Amino acid sequence: MDCGTTQEICAQKWNQHPKPCRVLDINPSQISVVIGTLYCEMELKPNVLEDLAREVPLLVHANGYLKTTDKIMLEDESGRVRLVGIDRSKYTLVTGIIIGVLGRETSKGDFQVLEILYPGAPPQPPLPSSTGEQGLVAIVSGLDLNSNSTKSEHRADVLLEWLNGNIGAKDHQELARKVGRLIVAGNLTKITHTQNQDHTLKETLNKSNKRTTYSESSSSISISTTDRADQFMTELNIPIDLMPGNQDPTIQSLPQQLTHLFLGTSGQNSDDIFRYVGHEDRLRIAGDMLRWSHIAPTAPDTLHHDPFILTCLPHVYFIGNQPDFRTELIDFESTPQQEQPTRTRVILVPKFSKSGTVVLVDPVSLETQQILLLPTSSKNLNHSINDDGEGGEEDEDDDDDEEVVLPEKIVLDIHAGDDDDD
Repeated sequence: MDCGTTQEICAQKWNQHPKPCRVLDINPSQISVVIGTLYCEMELKPNVLEDLAREVPLLVHANGYLKTTDKIMLEDESGRVRLVGIDRSKYTLVTGIIIGVLGRETSKGDFQVLEILYPGAPPQPPLPSSTGEQGLVAIVSGLDLNSNSTKSEHRADVLLEWLNGNIGAKDHQELARKVGRLIVAGNLTKITHTQNQDHTLKETLNKSNKRTTYSESSSSISISTTDRADQFMTELNIPIDLMPGNQDPTIQSLPQQLTHLFLGTSGQNSDDIFRYVGHEDRLRIAGDMLRWSHIAPTAPDTLHHDPFILTCLPHVYFIGNQPDFRTELIDFESTPQQEQPTRTRVILVPKFSKSGTVVLVDPVSLETQQILLLPTSSKNLNHSINDDGEGGEEDEDDDDDEEVVLPEKIVLDIHAGDDDDD
């Protein structure tokens, strides 16, 4: 969605104010409307070019990039202006999104913000009519299969047996037979790094021209990483859509092809945006991506056309490898491009290796069900799964060959998929 669309929305919302102007044409004597691209000047944000120039890359801050001293800028083809007075709890603002801003220039040359508008969701095609042959779509993420994780393999075995209709009560097997497609939303595998024992000492000059010595160890990817994943996919009896995650040994470039009326990512875009904002509501972040019409505004872009801008609103938007399962049916108001209100089912899919969660989606009604597939073992199951179904801490490389018995019945936690009340 471009600035032209945002201009139409601003004109409709703020029709009592002057038309949008360029940054250089802001009139300090009156309230103005400015449209541009947001840029967050953040002290903790890594610089890609500086990182490449360093012998030792900077560490990514675990708690994100946000600091109280950060500056938020709005820029267009004429210049850049600093935005002040923004309620960060009301707006989710990250680098790369296009916004319209209502405000007034201050005596210091900054722009005092009164209100902010997003471009709004793009047009949406109608839902397909039910033909009676449309199957459910199962979505999982973070199976984390490799040669060193016995628990991940056991849970994947339960998923495989259930999808093939071999375990569970009669009604559970009937539910499995309704699944017509499986989407793995990132991290089917988990790369195993084998650290070499020998370290190479290197010397480099710091800014004070003093020599600094540090050690560097090389790592290699185990070839057997994909063996278990290959076996898992060959034994499934339904079509599979495989999306690369940040732990899969493959190219991870975006965008990826759309699946029917679904749009999904394996979570890298959500994780990056999360570092920019001051709240921890990942479901809100997912909804804001649709309101921005942009699913990866913080990704570096040097192309003539940004491939992450949404020109068509999906009916289902899912993000894999999230901390918890959450879902919401988000309603969007009509826009100049879409006369009728629209809605999208947003789903946060947790790691299967931690939670045992599979999400079933009806592509016609957009109803969702959360399915918990938990294996029965000779050890206490609560060692790795808490009572509330959330994954606990477990060893990264677990090679304990404990006896695992496939359950006669499956733990089902049916989530209706209505609006999230949290």
